Amino acid sequence: MRYVCYVMSCDTTSLTMRQLRGRTLRFLKIACFLLFMVFIIWYTVSALKKKVTPLYASGVVEQRVGDLQYDFSTGIFVYNSGKSTYLQGIVSETLRSTFTVACKSDQNKATSMCLHWLRYAKLEISKTDNCHHVKWTPTSRDFIPHDCFSLRSAHWYGGAELYHQTWPLETTDVPMQPYLSNDILFRSNTEKNSGKNMFGNIVDRFWINSNGVGIVVNSEVPLFVSINESKSNLLCFSADYTNSPYPNPDSKTPVLEYTVCKEDSISKIHKLLQKKYFHMPLGLPDKSLMQGVVWSTWGRFNPNLTQSLLLAHAKNVSDKISPYKLQANFIEIDDKYSTRFGDFNFDESAFRNSHQMVSYLKEYKFDVIVSMTPFVSVESKAFKTKAADLLVSDIQAHSPSLMKWYSGLMGVIDVTRQTTVTWYKEQLANMVKDYGIKSFNFHGCETNFLPKIHKTFRSLANPGTFATEFISMVSPNAGSLTQVSCGYRSQQYPVYTKSPRKESHWSHTNGLRSVIPSILTLGILGYQFVVPDIIGGTTYGVNGTLALTKPEPELYIRWMQLSAFMPVMKFAFTPWDYDKDVVDIFNNLIKLRKEKILPLLLQGMREAEMTGAPIIRPIWWSSPKDEHALLVDSEFLVGDSILVAPILKKGAKERDIYLPEGDWHDQIHDQHEQGKQWLRAHKVKLTEVAYFTRTHILG
Repeated sequence: MRYVCYVMSCDTTSLTMRQLRGRTLRFLKIACFLLFMVFIIWYTVSALKKKVTPLYASGVVEQRVGDLQYDFSTGIFVYNSGKSTYLQGIVSETLRSTFTVACKSDQNKATSMCLHWLRYAKLEISKTDNCHHVKWTPTSRDFIPHDCFSLRSAHWYGGAELYHQTWPLETTDVPMQPYLSNDILFRSNTEKNSGKNMFGNIVDRFWINSNGVGIVVNSEVPLFVSINESKSNLLCFSADYTNSPYPNPDSKTPVLEYTVCKEDSISKIHKLLQKKYFHMPLGLPDKSLMQGVVWSTWGRFNPNLTQSLLLAHAKNVSDKISPYKLQANFIEIDDKYSTRFGDFNFDESAFRNSHQMVSYLKEYKFDVIVSMTPFVSVESKAFKTKAADLLVSDIQAHSPSLMKWYSGLMGVIDVTRQTTVTWYKEQLANMVKDYGIKSFNFHGCETNFLPKIHKTFRSLANPGTFATEFISMVSPNAGSLTQVSCGYRSQQYPVYTKSPRKESHWSHTNGLRSVIPSILTLGILGYQFVVPDIIGGTTYGVNGTLALTKPEPELYIRWMQLSAFMPVMKFAFTPWDYDKDVVDIFNNLIKLRKEKILPLLLQGMREAEMTGAPIIRPIWWSSPKDEHALLVDSEFLVGDSILVAPILKKGAKERDIYLPEGDWHDQIHDQHEQGKQWLRAHKVKLTEVAYFTRTHILG
């Protein structure tokens, strides 16, 4: 019995030993497999390490291509040439100290760079000659591209017209907003946030500074811009489709794409950008608008203008102006004169015989200009019969999309549809033929008048190109008197570009002080044939309605003195609405304009056509390194020959004047002055305007 038990005990022990050996073998097999997998992973990572390298590995936190250097620990980027830094900025806060990898190992860091933030975006940079091309492409819908440039250490110009217009740009404050054109006064009079600075009727996507830097943003970018917001000293760009006026039917991520170029001076960078990014004028507009005077009905009669009022006004002006023997005179009917917007006619209830009225105006030696818009009233004949074929529609293209104008609900013509373009041009031609109209003053083509929700026949990725398409449609061949109130990449068209409507006060906030910065900005942007707003500005009531009252005499005089040197003089209230002293000042200014100023303006037109140079120039134009000249916002040059320094402050009889490099002759005091100096407390009577002629042209 004991033997049997012993045998059974031995068998049990043997079984247990075999089980332990089996488990050990399985464990060893698993361990070997895991070690093998670890080896494979290590080998793969080692093999790929040269292709994808974390930029923070081994303490690497900087990357450079050409003049551009990034510090990824802070998000700061710097453009420098040698030891000189010419531009600084900062990337989106989301990316600062965030893990990033190089897209590929074989990139030429001297001319290109590609980086990838795996959760956010890809950055591509290429360098060509003296320009760096930057492109941010989001890889996540949570990321909004956002780059800012420091406004310090340089003075900035260009971009757009502004409601609070200053010169240079770093002295303004513009909150982040869509970079699209606006009718400034319409928005300020109809919106609750009327005190907010906003971009005006002319918008272009390039900026230049006194370090010789130029920045151009791609037209397809859904661009938002801020300038020195909350005194940040930053010019910021953002690309965003969220709650944005930029259409995005394909649900794309917003790409921010721009180019930074560098030249030796601000004048050279302006020439470079002009050559690379916008077109030279294809011809000249009709010079007679410069040679004469425009007499507008805006702010004087509307909405009460009638045929009898207009003819009486025109007869009075004709009698007064005939002794001056001007080469041209224009009556501009800038009010609601048609039955409805979209009806190309004269309202018979106010103009009982419009054909006869135009004939009388011609007898009084006036050519007739009428205002025109891209609007079609819902009560017009055109809307009732052709709306579906003419107007921008809702998203489903089922019905016209509408916007609210002073006179009620309006549709907006679809300038991307050829049948609409043909119809609109036919209506204009019929007005010229039927009524004897000379030309048109177009307004209402700013982007803010497009309905918030709309669709065009041909999609416009950038709604700002509506202005380009509109101007292309209404621009005839060279030699036109056409005026337009909007502009975007439309420098090549031979039309006159109007500055925004100004208000009848002295300040930078759309008053007299804003006129010179406004005209200078248009010139920098390539719009040389400019029409300043009516002399004295427009008077408005507290609720934004037209007050129909004439400007105060002193403001009117100082505004008239400034305008005498501008390409076009436009009046609503006439000098004869004031006393004899005002009329005498007008007499002297017209004589001065005919004898000395007009020849320079006409010469400037020809130069603008050939070289793109502004007719009205900043005083740094021939002295681009002069720090004083770069800051002056209350003087300007007519060509290179005349410097004008008008009085722009109420009650002032003297002012400080800066003369840039050159030899100058003071036309008030008949004395010679050397350039590169301030004339302090320079005496200027109410009857005078300070101007200086250059005694020799700088080479």
